[in-house]
Amino acid sequence: MPGPSKRSDQDLREANAQDREPIDTGTFIVSATAASSGAGTATAVGVEVEVTEPKGGVYQAYANHVGASMTAQDVRLTFAEQYEVLRYAASGSRKMRIEERVSVTMGWRETKLLLDLLSDIVGKYEEVNGEIKEPRLP
Repeated sequence: MPGPSKRSDQDLREANAQDREPIDTGTFIVSATAASSGAGTATAVGVEVEVTEPKGGVYQAYANHVGASMTAQDVRLTFAEQYEVLRYAASGSRKMRIEERVSVTMGWRETKLLLDLLSDIVGKYEEVNGEIKEPRLP
């Protein structure tokens, strides 16, 4: 199955500039410092924030592999899917493929907020389910 077509930063900026429809998000987190609420709005330090999504919905992609690169201004995370494409019966060796799905570039402040958010989520998950360990193939 072919992956999504690559869109340039200009294409993404133009898509983001198009009219957006408010959505009912239920409960969500705007940032580590914002108060959560429902109905597509939240209050963050006295400012009302409206969450919208582009017409046609938000792009979703599956990833089980992530890479990162950085500049002085920002960080780029590249999300990919790693899968086995071939197993050699005689030698028992495997050939793996990593297919890039999407990359996200963000400033250092947003990267730090993402780190805090993910640390909190993983910590809560591990409290209930135990430590997440590296999976092993049979």
